[in-house]
Amino acid sequence: MGQFDTNVRNFWNYYLELESEFVETKRFVEFHKDNYNSFSVEFLKLFQAICSEIDVLGKHIASLINPSFSRSDNKSIQQWWIEIQDYADFYSDLNKWHNPLEKPINLSDAQIYNYLLNESFQPWKKYNLERYLDKNNNSRIRLKPNCQTPTWWTAYNAVKHHRTELNKNGELNFKKASLKNVCESISALYILEILVLELSIKNKAQYESFYNESKLFNKVSLATSEDIDELFR
Repeated sequence: MGQFDTNVRNFWNYYLELESEFVETKRFVEFHKDNYNSFSVEFLKLFQAICSEIDVLGKHIASLINPSFSRSDNKSIQQWWIEIQDYADFYSDLNKWHNPLEKPINLSDAQIYNYLLNESFQPWKKYNLERYLDKNNNSRIRLKPNCQTPTWWTAYNAVKHHRTELNKNGELNFKKASLKNVCESISALYILEILVLELSIKNKAQYESFYNESKLFNKVSLATSEDIDELFR
């Protein structure tokens, strides 16, 4: 296995560790919509770790799609997301197992199904960006009309920088370290993990071995052998 494949495995192994820690929290808080607002120090730890990895992996993927992209620490989510948002070659297949008539036009439409929660998630929904020139003719990035930054990402920044402060509703930002936000963020991370596999590994057997390790999003096992063959052509 070369260095490139080793890097991919390292990303995936860390994801599996985060996923395993998340699954363990089910012993204390049932995975159910009624508990989505539950918050805890354990959820805080997971939420911050997951979102930090999203930032790391997002920059890595942007550099794979656009080799001129710099992975410097001061790159914002907008700067790496705009590089990858329209890469939908693989994500047309993510929907088809549960929504056969729907085909996403970009990653913001990607919908995945969490088997432990028995619910589908679209963590990047409505997150579409565009480039524009400001009055000084400098290139900038902004949200497209009727689009928005993912609420879980906004919550992450509130938890990361201001968790002991009150939000506009008079509640501690610490409460944003909730089951719902952890669910959304780990779904977002999984989508990026599958994208980096799509960009990095062309061998069908390797794909299947990765997919079937997930406890939350085991998609391939639901497909027929013909579907799998078609997916990896």
